[in-house]
Amino acid sequence: MKDFGKKVYKTKSTKVIKALALTSITFLIVNLYFQTFNDPVFAKSYDGSFNDVVKFHLKYPYDILSYFFFILLPSIYYGFIRGNIFYQNVVVLNRGLPWYKRVISYDKIASFEIIHASLMVAIKLKDSGKKYIFGVSDVDRVISIFDKNNVPGDLEDQDTIKLSVNSMIMIFFLLMGFAVALGQTGLNLSRFLFR
Repeated sequence: MKDFGKKVYKTKSTKVIKALALTSITFLIVNLYFQTFNDPVFAKSYDGSFNDVVKFHLKYPYDILSYFFFILLPSIYYGFIRGNIFYQNVVVLNRGLPWYKRVISYDKIASFEIIHASLMVAIKLKDSGKKYIFGVSDVDRVISIFDKNNVPGDLEDQDTIKLSVNSMIMIFFLLMGFAVALGQTGLNLSRFLFR
Protein backbone atom coordinates (compact mmCIF):
# COMPACT_ATOMS: atom_id res chain seq x y z
CA MET A 1 0.00 0.00 0.00
CA LYS A 2 1.17 3.44 -0.87
CA ASP A 3 2.13 6.01 1.75
CA PHE A 4 -0.88 8.19 2.52
CA GLY A 5 1.13 11.39 2.86
CA LYS A 6 -0.03 14.46 4.73
CA LYS A 7 -3.72 14.96 5.45
CA VAL A 8 -5.02 17.64 3.10
CA TYR A 9 -8.79 17.83 3.66
CA LYS A 10 -11.58 16.10 5.60
CA THR A 11 -15.21 16.37 4.57
CA LYS A 12 -17.74 17.36 7.18
CA SER A 13 -21.44 16.78 7.54
CA THR A 14 -23.72 19.48 6.25
CA LYS A 15 -25.55 21.70 8.70
CA VAL A 16 -28.82 19.96 7.87
CA ILE A 17 -27.43 16.56 8.88
CA LYS A 18 -26.00 18.00 12.10
CA ALA A 19 -29.33 19.66 12.89
CA LEU A 20 -31.21 16.41 12.21
CA ALA A 21 -28.81 14.47 14.42
CA LEU A 22 -29.20 16.95 17.29
CA THR A 23 -32.98 17.01 16.82
CA SER A 24 -33.25 13.23 16.91
CA ILE A 25 -30.98 13.02 19.98
CA THR A 26 -33.04 15.64 21.81
CA PHE A 27 -36.48 14.46 20.70
CA LEU A 28 -35.85 10.81 21.54
CA ILE A 29 -34.31 11.47 24.99
CA VAL A 30 -37.37 13.61 25.83
CA ASN A 31 -39.58 10.81 24.49
CA LEU A 32 -37.71 8.29 26.66
CA TYR A 33 -38.14 10.55 29.70
CA PHE A 34 -41.90 10.82 29.25
CA GLN A 35 -42.30 7.13 28.32
CA THR A 36 -40.72 6.25 31.65
CA PHE A 37 -43.86 7.48 33.44
CA ASN A 38 -45.91 4.88 31.52
CA ASP A 39 -43.74 1.99 32.69
CA PRO A 40 -45.71 -0.16 35.16
CA VAL A 41 -42.67 -0.77 37.40
CA PHE A 42 -41.95 2.96 37.54
CA ALA A 43 -45.58 3.86 38.28
CA LYS A 44 -45.73 1.30 41.08
CA SER A 45 -42.42 2.07 42.82
CA TYR A 46 -41.39 5.66 42.07
CA ASP A 47 -42.68 9.21 42.27
CA GLY A 48 -42.67 11.45 39.22
CA SER A 49 -39.51 13.46 39.94
CA PHE A 50 -36.50 13.77 37.65
CA ASN A 51 -34.27 12.06 40.25
CA ASP A 52 -36.65 9.11 40.34
CA VAL A 53 -36.45 8.79 36.55
CA VAL A 54 -32.64 8.74 36.78
CA LYS A 55 -32.73 6.16 39.61
CA PHE A 56 -35.16 4.01 37.63
CA HIS A 57 -32.94 4.02 34.54
CA LEU A 58 -29.88 3.20 36.64
CA LYS A 59 -31.72 0.26 38.21
CA TYR A 60 -33.36 -0.88 34.93
CA PRO A 61 -30.90 0.27 32.24
CA TYR A 62 -32.41 -1.48 29.21
CA ASP A 63 -34.13 1.64 27.77
CA ILE A 64 -31.18 3.96 28.36
CA LEU A 65 -28.79 1.37 26.88
CA SER A 66 -30.95 1.01 23.78
CA TYR A 67 -31.05 4.81 23.46
CA PHE A 68 -27.27 5.02 23.89
CA PHE A 69 -26.39 2.29 21.38
CA PHE A 70 -29.11 2.83 18.78
CA ILE A 71 -29.63 6.61 18.88
CA LEU A 72 -26.88 8.58 20.62
CA LEU A 73 -23.76 6.83 19.28
CA PRO A 74 -24.95 6.58 15.63
CA SER A 75 -26.23 10.17 15.62
CA ILE A 76 -22.93 11.51 16.95
CA TYR A 77 -20.90 9.34 14.57
CA TYR A 78 -22.91 10.10 11.42
CA GLY A 79 -23.62 13.72 12.31
CA PHE A 80 -20.26 14.90 13.61
CA ILE A 81 -17.42 12.38 13.26
CA ARG A 82 -17.83 10.53 9.95
CA GLY A 83 -16.16 11.97 6.89
CA ASN A 84 -13.98 11.25 3.89
CA ILE A 85 -10.31 12.13 4.27
CA PHE A 86 -8.15 13.34 1.41
CA TYR A 87 -4.42 12.80 1.83
CA GLN A 88 -1.62 13.80 -0.53
CA ASN A 89 -1.50 10.37 -2.17
CA VAL A 90 -4.86 8.69 -1.42
CA VAL A 91 -8.47 9.37 -0.56
CA VAL A 92 -10.07 7.39 2.29
CA LEU A 93 -13.80 6.92 1.68
CA ASN A 94 -15.85 6.21 4.77
CA ARG A 95 -18.67 4.03 3.47
CA GLY A 96 -20.85 3.94 6.58
CA LEU A 97 -19.16 2.04 9.35
CA PRO A 98 -15.75 2.83 10.87
CA TRP A 99 -14.21 -0.47 9.72
CA TYR A 100 -15.73 -0.29 6.23
CA LYS A 101 -13.40 2.33 4.81
CA ARG A 102 -12.01 2.21 1.29
CA VAL A 103 -8.52 3.57 0.52
CA ILE A 104 -8.15 4.66 -3.11
CA SER A 105 -4.93 5.94 -4.62
CA TYR A 106 -5.35 8.93 -6.95
CA ASP A 107 -3.59 7.10 -9.76
CA LYS A 108 -6.33 4.42 -9.67
CA ILE A 109 -9.10 6.97 -10.25
CA ALA A 110 -10.13 7.19 -13.92
CA SER A 111 -12.28 10.30 -13.53
CA PHE A 112 -14.52 12.30 -11.25
CA GLU A 113 -17.79 14.13 -11.77
CA ILE A 114 -19.82 16.55 -9.74
CA ILE A 115 -23.16 15.01 -8.88
CA HIS A 116 -24.51 17.95 -6.88
CA ALA A 117 -22.92 21.39 -6.99
CA SER A 118 -22.46 21.70 -3.24
CA LEU A 119 -22.92 18.21 -1.80
CA MET A 120 -21.75 15.24 -3.84
CA VAL A 121 -18.93 14.01 -6.04
CA ALA A 122 -18.52 10.68 -7.83
CA ILE A 123 -15.28 8.95 -8.76
CA LYS A 124 -14.83 6.12 -11.25
CA LEU A 125 -12.04 3.60 -10.80
CA LYS A 126 -9.72 2.63 -13.68
CA ASP A 127 -9.44 -1.11 -13.07
CA SER A 128 -13.01 -2.12 -12.19
CA GLY A 129 -15.04 0.78 -13.52
CA LYS A 130 -16.82 1.00 -10.17
CA LYS A 131 -18.34 4.33 -9.29
CA TYR A 132 -18.30 5.71 -5.74
CA ILE A 133 -20.54 8.62 -4.81
CA PHE A 134 -19.72 10.49 -1.61
CA GLY A 135 -20.64 13.69 0.11
CA VAL A 136 -18.33 16.66 0.40
CA SER A 137 -18.70 19.96 2.20
CA ASP A 138 -16.42 21.95 -0.13
CA VAL A 139 -16.59 20.86 -3.77
CA ASP A 140 -14.00 23.44 -4.88
CA ARG A 141 -11.45 22.03 -2.45
CA VAL A 142 -12.04 18.48 -3.72
CA ILE A 143 -11.73 19.62 -7.34
CA SER A 144 -8.41 21.29 -6.57
CA ILE A 145 -7.12 18.11 -4.89
CA PHE A 146 -8.13 16.01 -7.91
CA ASP A 147 -6.63 18.60 -10.28
CA LYS A 148 -3.34 18.58 -8.36
CA ASN A 149 -3.23 14.79 -8.71
CA ASN A 150 -4.06 14.88 -12.45
CA VAL A 151 -7.45 13.20 -12.12
CA PRO A 152 -9.63 14.20 -15.10
CA GLY A 153 -13.19 15.19 -14.41
CA ASP A 154 -16.44 16.72 -15.49
CA LEU A 155 -17.03 20.04 -13.76
CA GLU A 156 -20.65 20.34 -14.86
CA ASP A 157 -23.29 19.52 -12.26
CA GLN A 158 -24.80 16.20 -13.41
CA ASP A 159 -27.95 16.41 -11.27
CA THR A 160 -28.33 12.63 -11.50
CA ILE A 161 -30.01 12.32 -8.11
CA LYS A 162 -33.77 12.30 -8.58
CA LEU A 163 -34.56 12.47 -4.87
CA SER A 164 -32.63 15.19 -3.07
CA VAL A 165 -30.12 14.21 -0.42
CA ASN A 166 -31.98 16.20 2.22
CA SER A 167 -35.18 14.32 1.41
CA MET A 168 -33.44 10.96 1.74
CA ILE A 169 -31.91 11.97 5.07
CA MET A 170 -35.25 13.23 6.33
CA ILE A 171 -36.94 9.95 5.34
CA PHE A 172 -34.18 7.97 7.07
CA PHE A 173 -34.48 9.91 10.33
CA LEU A 174 -38.28 9.75 10.27
CA LEU A 175 -38.25 5.99 9.73
CA MET A 176 -35.62 5.42 12.41
CA GLY A 177 -37.41 7.75 14.82
CA PHE A 178 -40.68 5.93 14.20
CA ALA A 179 -39.02 2.55 14.76
CA VAL A 180 -37.35 3.67 18.00
CA ALA A 181 -40.50 5.36 19.29
CA LEU A 182 -42.42 2.17 18.54
CA GLY A 183 -39.80 0.16 20.43
CA GLN A 184 -39.88 2.56 23.37
CA THR A 185 -43.66 2.61 23.48
CA GLY A 186 -43.92 -1.16 23.54
CA LEU A 187 -41.03 -1.43 26.05
CA ASN A 188 -40.72 -5.07 25.07
CA LEU A 189 -38.02 -4.65 22.44
CA SER A 190 -35.45 -3.00 24.68
CA ARG A 191 -36.22 -5.33 27.61
CA PHE A 192 -35.75 -8.30 25.32
CA LEU A 193 -32.42 -6.95 24.01
CA PHE A 194 -30.91 -5.89 27.35
CA ARG A 195 -32.31 -8.38 29.84
